[in-house]
Amino acid sequence: TQFKRSAQALTENKPVIFGKPNLPDKEVEIFFDLEATTPDETLNVPEQKNYLFGIIIRKNGKEEYTPIVANTLEEEEKIFREFLDIISKEEDFIIYYYSFFEKMHLTRMFEEYKIDEKIKRRVFDNMIDLRDEIKKSIVFPTTKNGLKEIANYLGFKWRHKDVNAMDSMAWYIEFLEKGDKGKLQKIIDYNEDDCKATMIIKDWLKSKL
Repeated sequence: TQFKRSAQALTENKPVIFGKPNLPDKEVEIFFDLEATTPDETLNVPEQKNYLFGIIIRKNGKEEYTPIVANTLEEEEKIFREFLDIISKEEDFIIYYYSFFEKMHLTRMFEEYKIDEKIKRRVFDNMIDLRDEIKKSIVFPTTKNGLKEIANYLGFKWRHKDVNAMDSMAWYIEFLEKGDKGKLQKIIDYNEDDCKATMIIKDWLKSKL
């Protein structure tokens, strides 16, 4: 069935809708994206650490992007707690993210930094993976279901065409070693665009379904 839907979407060059995603009406919508290192001998990175929490908060008809940046890899816990402090100020909220990456990293940090279980449940109970919702409800005329493929199909363009997750990590290491704030700003731009792409996908799904 899935192959048939994919063939139809690609042949007709339009999405095939077969279900309804879970997109609850909430007072506050948060669009969330992480930037993280992965172990890499070439870059002398020994472990996996998050160095940027990016969020767009949309409420009362306004959208605001906030980058929470670590000045060293040892500041992961610090920026994680800053992220949780921001979330704790919201009442009726939902957090949208794209793919398993964000929840996987949050799970590790909740355990590693011994965050109260009530806070963990409050965050996880109000998180929705848009990629999962797409899989359950729609097939796009794309060869992959990645954030860039779907957002590009919907007309969204990233500001910097030469940036991907590996570039982001390499530039962050360069920022740590040389203090290159221009590279850091490019990483922040890239992260903001990822958050915007997530928001655009959610809005498109809401408008169509």
